[in-house]
Parts: sequence; C-alpha cells; structure tokens
Amino acid sequence: MLSKLIKHEFRATSRIMWPVFLGMLALTALMRFSQLLLNGGHIPWLLQLIGVLLVIGFVMGLFALAFAPLVLSACRWRDHVLKDEGYLTLTLPVSLHQLLISKLIVSAVWYAAAFIVGLLSLLIAASGWSTFQYVPDLFNDVFTAFFGMEASLRSHALLIVFELFCNFVFAVSAAELVVYAAYSIGYSFNKRKELWTVILILVFFQLAQFTAIAMIGLFIQTFPDTWISLDANNLPTGIELLLLWGMLGELLFCAIGYAVTWYFTTKKLNLE
Repeated sequence: MLSKLIKHEFRATSRIMWPVFLGMLALTALMRFSQLLLNGGHIPWLLQLIGVLLVIGFVMGLFALAFAPLVLSACRWRDHVLKDEGYLTLTLPVSLHQLLISKLIVSAVWYAAAFIVGLLSLLIAASGWSTFQYVPDLFNDVFTAFFGMEASLRSHALLIVFELFCNFVFAVSAAELVVYAAYSIGYSFNKRKELWTVILILVFFQLAQFTAIAMIGLFIQTFPDTWISLDANNLPTGIELLLLWGMLGELLFCAIGYAVTWYFTTKKLNLE
C-alpha cells in the first residue's frame, strides 16, 4: 500500500512540480539570452529594463525553487488530511504512518530534483553555451582525482558524501514534519486555524534556529580538541563529526515533529 501511496503522490505533485522546473529553465534561458544581447552595442532602454526584470525574476525563481516542494507538500497535507477531504483520506485502509512516510519520500525526491534544476540554472546563467561541452571532462577529472587519493582519504571522502546525503534527507524531513506539526496543531482549534498555523510555523522554525545554534555551541564544547588543533590530518574527522552531530539534531526534530503530527492528527483533529 505504501508504494501505491507514493505513486499517487508523485502523480499528483508532478502536475505542479514539472511546470515549475520547466518554467525555471525557460526563465533562465531567457535571462541568459537577454544578457548576451545587452553585452552588445547600443541597446534601447526598454530592452535593458526587460533584461533587469529577467534577472530579478531569475533570483526570485531560485528562491521559489527552494521552497516549492515544502509549500506543495504542506498544502497537500492540509487539504487531504486536515480539511474536509480528511473525512475520506482517514477512512482509507492505510495508516497515518504510511501517509506521512509517503509524503516525506516524495517531498525529498522533489527537493533533490529542485536542487539539480537549481544547479543547472546557475550553470546556464553563469556560463556560455559552449561551456557545456566541457562538463563531461569535468566529471572525468573529478572521478580521476577521487580514485587517485590515498585509501584513507578516499574512505573519509565517501563517508562525508554519505553523511551529506543523510543530512539532506533528514533536513528535508525535519522541515516537512515541523510544518506538518504546526498544521496539525493549528487545525485542532475551532476558529482561526490558518492564523494559528502561521504563528506556530514561525515559532517552530525560530525554535529550530535557536536549537541549531545551541547544538553547535555544545558540539564545540564536547569536541574542543578537534577544532583547537585543526589541520589537514584531523580536518576530515572534524567534518565527519560535525555532520554526524547535525544528523542527530535533525533526527531529534524529525522525532518531535512526527510525534506531534501523529498525536494531534489522530487524537485532536477538528474537521468542523
């Protein structure tokens, strides 16, 4: 049943995410083309204004790309579980755990796709079209340099890449679950549900920032020797410890957000 939920979630969200990705790439191409035109001779002021507006739109598009999967997932959680449609959704032969996991998996995949589209957009914006022919050579040089490392450094590099991947997954899941928790609490009230939800989202993310700062300070106090004598020998170990510490903090927020979401959705949900 989980696979069916994931398939349905992908089908529903792709109707929005694919146009967002294609629109971002089209906007990037137009912006790059306008910049090439502006690099020519005398350009009318109207074309210059259009070029500036396209640059502003490109920057805003990158910000939109960063938040689109989160906003879309939050809206689907609100509409399909917490509002009137929840009468039907919560009667399906699936558990709330399966609903949560399916939405988290789909959101993480869309975030990975948004990251790739964002990198591609930056590459198009910052370089000429002829640069793309050197991309395969760049990847080949990276792999050659990686396999040319010493065995110990190669092991550290693989572990760091794995921890970066885990941090990405846990960070996306923590952000989603914090928003889900805010919505679940907000929609347990009889009135002003949207207002309570917005307030709770702001409060929860502010708490997340304070917690992150506190955990960084605690990390420095817990492993002081790693940072006092930082050099090329212990730098990989320090990075690995820092990433592992970050994963622990993200898992903490995932656990709290999941528990709060599950409790308020199953025990306190008010569909009226």
